[in-house]
Amino acid sequence: MVVTEMPWGFNWLDAAIAAFVLIFIIAGLTAGLIKSAFTIVGLLTGLFLAAKYYASVGNLIAGYIDMPRFVADTVGFLTIFLATAVIIHTLGHAAAAVTRFQPLKVLDRFGGLAIGLLFGLAICGLILILLAALPIYANFPDQIEKSQLALPIMELTRDLFEQFDNYLPFNLPLTRDRVTEDLTTFSCQFDRQMHHMDG
Repeated sequence: MVVTEMPWGFNWLDAAIAAFVLIFIIAGLTAGLIKSAFTIVGLLTGLFLAAKYYASVGNLIAGYIDMPRFVADTVGFLTIFLATAVIIHTLGHAAAAVTRFQPLKVLDRFGGLAIGLLFGLAICGLILILLAALPIYANFPDQIEKSQLALPIMELTRDLFEQFDNYLPFNLPLTRDRVTEDLTTFSCQFDRQMHHMDG
């Protein structure tokens, strides 16, 4: 007998969401609270510094290497982001040495599990919001409506980022109109850059 329906009204999207978040939970449990916290802080700090100073680094790179400006800016952004993330991640490994004692190790593991869960839900929510806004799979919005997990996670993600919106160095497109508008703007800018290179 072939089972065509999942229990508790779940669909294939719920299964994919559960598997995705579970990966983050396991990663957080394995890394522990301190390493996980340093990794997330490294990513956010790298993103903030890169968004703020990529133009300066891009100017420096363009002064030494002949390349299109948008390429120099991209290299500058990635350089700042990766360097910051790696440095803070390395500091996290050093700080995690204090958890070698068993009581602290247990707390560290459970703290890492909690961070992994929250981070996994946030990333999953962002992916769902983008997929729902982009015309990649026409029936995807219907699958979201039928899902038991998708809509609550998307709402949680929107609420979470609204709380920190004023502190972010950029605006996240968390609605269909915003995604479409930002993609159109990016496409126009890219076309202008390519036309400039051809000329």
